Amino acid sequence: DGIKFVQDTTEKFDVILIDSTDPVGPAEGLFRAPFFADCERALNPGGILCLQSESPWIPELGKVIGEVHRDLRSLFPLVRAYSAAIQTYQAGLWLFQLASKSADPLSSEVGVRITAAAFPTRYYNPGIHYAAFSLPTFVLEQLG
Repeated sequence: DGIKFVQDTTEKFDVILIDSTDPVGPAEGLFRAPFFADCERALNPGGILCLQSESPWIPELGKVIGEVHRDLRSLFPLVRAYSAAIQTYQAGLWLFQLASKSADPLSSEVGVRITAAAFPTRYYNPGIHYAAFSLPTFVLEQLG
C-alpha cells in the first residue's frame, strides 16, 4: 500500500517514482493532494517526485491531468509535465509530471550532465530530454 507507506514513513528519499494503475478504486488516492503532501514531506530538499498522469488523448482523463497538476503546484515550487510515446498503452501518448522543491529538469545543467554521463543509448539524448517537455496546446489546456 503505497499511500500508507508514504504516510507512515520517517525516511527521506531523493526520488519517488509512481507508476500506478489508473486513478480508480484503490489507486485513486495516488492521484490526490494528501498523498502528494506526504510525498513532499518524505523528499530530501533536492528531491524529485515523478508520476504518470494518464493519457491526454483520453477525454475523461483530462480532468485528472489538470487536478494532479493543480495539486502538485500547490505543494511544489517546480512542476513540469512531459510526454512520451508508450505504444503498449491505450492512445499511445502518455503524460508524466515531475515535481520538485528545487531540481528543474529544464535547466541547462541537465543537458550537460546527460552528455557527460555518456550512456550508450540509441534514443535518449539532451534534445529528446528537453523536447519531451514541449507539449501540444490541448495538453497545456488540460494542465490549466
